[in-house]
Amino acid sequence: MAQSTGGCNTYAPNTASGSSQVVTCSSGVTPAATAGVTSTQNTTTVGNNVTVNVVNGTSLVIDGATIGIGSGARVSNHGNLNTGSMQNGYGISSGSNGRSQAGNNIFTNESDGTIYTRGGNAAGMYISATNASSAANSLTNAGAIQTDGAGAAGMRLVSGATSSSVLNSIVSVDTTTGAVSIAAYNPLEQMRSPEGATHFSLQVGYLRIDFATGAYELTQSPEEVYPLTNGMISPVLTPASVPTATGTGMHFILIEFFQEVNGVQYMLNNGAFNVLNLLKLS
Repeated sequence: MAQSTGGCNTYAPNTASGSSQVVTCSSGVTPAATAGVTSTQNTTTVGNNVTVNVVNGTSLVIDGATIGIGSGARVSNHGNLNTGSMQNGYGISSGSNGRSQAGNNIFTNESDGTIYTRGGNAAGMYISATNASSAANSLTNAGAIQTDGAGAAGMRLVSGATSSSVLNSIVSVDTTTGAVSIAAYNPLEQMRSPEGATHFSLQVGYLRIDFATGAYELTQSPEEVYPLTNGMISPVLTPASVPTATGTGMHFILIEFFQEVNGVQYMLNNGAFNVLNLLKLS
C-alpha cells in the first residue's frame, strides 16, 4: 500500500459533551499519517461536533477508516482518502461502531476530493443516525468515489425515520421506469409533520449497483414541493432516466419538511420526520 502524504493536527478528536473541535489535515504535516481521524468507539458522549478539513494535496492512506466520528460532524474533503481493504473501512463516517446516532452531519467530497475503499461494506461516505429524534443529514459528492469491496456503496445513509411513520398512503413502484406513484391522500391528515412545517418535498431515486464490482449509477426525479394543506394530492415521481448499469435495483423516496417565512422556504432539520427510505429492490 502507498504511504500517506501529510497528516492531521490530531487523530483522536474526543470532544467532551458540549464542546467542539476543528481538525485540519494538510500535506505539510509530518510525520505522514499512519492512522485515521477517529474518535473513541462505543461511546456517544465524546467525538461529537467535530469539523474535519482535508486540504488539497493531502493523502491519507490508512488500512482502516480515514475519518470516523460522532454526531454534529462537518467534513470537507479536498484531498485523497484511501482506506485499503479493511472490512467496513469507511472513508468518512458518523455514528458507526457505537458512536452517537444523533445526526446533524454534513459531509462533502469536494470537486478535487477522492475517496477509495476496497473492503467489504466499506462505503465512501456513511452516516448512521437511527434515533427517532435524529437530526437531518447531508451527503454531497462533487468529486470521485471508488468502492471495490462487496456491498460497498459510494454513499450510504441509515436514517431513524421511516416513510411509513411519516406518510400514511399506498406507494407503488414501477421497477421498469423507476416511477413512484402515491395513492391519493390528504397531506394535512395523512402525514406526520414537525411543528412549524408549512410545506414538504418529495423526490425519488433509482439506484442500480453491482455489489461484486462496486459500480453503481443513480438517477433522480425532480424535487416536488407541496403545501401542507387540507386537500387531496396524487404524486407521481419519475426519475430523469433509467440507470444503464447492471446489478441490483434500489428504489428510494426522500421526504423533507420546510417552513415558509416571508416567501422563503427553510428546511426543518428534524430527523424524526425527514426521511430517506428504501422502497423496493428490483
